[in-house]
Amino acid sequence: MTLKERIDQLVQQHGSLRAVARVTEIDVGYLSRLRAGDKANPEKAKLLRLGLRRVVSYEAIAPRTTRAVSLADDHRGHASTSRRCRD
Repeated sequence: MTLKERIDQLVQQHGSLRAVARVTEIDVGYLSRLRAGDKANPEKAKLLRLGLRRVVSYEAIAPRTTRAVSLADDHRGHASTSRRCRD
């Protein structure tokens, strides 16, 4: 659920954004900015007043088209550097 979806839900439940502001004790201007997406990452206390909690998720990214350096290549590079430093 997005912040906008939750605020819209609360507006529907309470009748107006001002009513949501009164019930949650969050400034109506701040709620408006959250709803519009102009403000992000509200503090935990505000999320709780909105009946939300922050959940972090991860998504896989598309593979890179350039050749990635393998760990073996990287290790060989470091080993040769180490030998040179000891001489």
